[in-house]
Amino acid sequence: MAAASGLLSFLGLSIPIFGFTLPRLRHSSWPWDIQSDRDPRVAPTPAPIGTSCRNTITGDLFMKIGPGHTDWRLLATDALFPVQPGLITGDFDVTIGVLNQVDGSQAGTVNANLPAANSVPNGAWTIIGVHPESGPLSELDINPDGTDTINFTAGPLSFGFDGNQLTTILVSDGVSNWTEISRTYL
Repeated sequence: MAAASGLLSFLGLSIPIFGFTLPRLRHSSWPWDIQSDRDPRVAPTPAPIGTSCRNTITGDLFMKIGPGHTDWRLLATDALFPVQPGLITGDFDVTIGVLNQVDGSQAGTVNANLPAANSVPNGAWTIIGVHPESGPLSELDINPDGTDTINFTAGPLSFGFDGNQLTTILVSDGVSNWTEISRTYL
């Protein structure tokens, strides 16, 4: 019954388990991005540490920071992120705490260079968005600094394009790794 109940919760049903009701959860295309209509700090939401959760009503973005079902940190509210003014053309250094908007109408590959993970606090975030508008942009490479990693893997995080829009959110551990907590293609 518990396995069936867990399966039902991921199918979008709210069901009582062990004395509390799991919120209705919907998964995005990225495996550890959860969408819910409740605040996970209040409504117990079991998930692995590092999981992101988007509140579909308020737009708030949370990240799971501990083993308890209510151990979530609010990363951003109202789905409104500060936006770096203007579209970025060419290779660039990523700005922390804002949406970095890349102009997808440029040809070739664009390199987005992350700052050293130990130069920013644990939990520092950035969003990189590409809006190709069916432009000629073929690839975006997000490069960690020096020996830093992305998702505990050396080398760039690369995205190819075929006219889709991309938004990705990365969070620093404050030491040597950036974790991609959300990826959306439109």
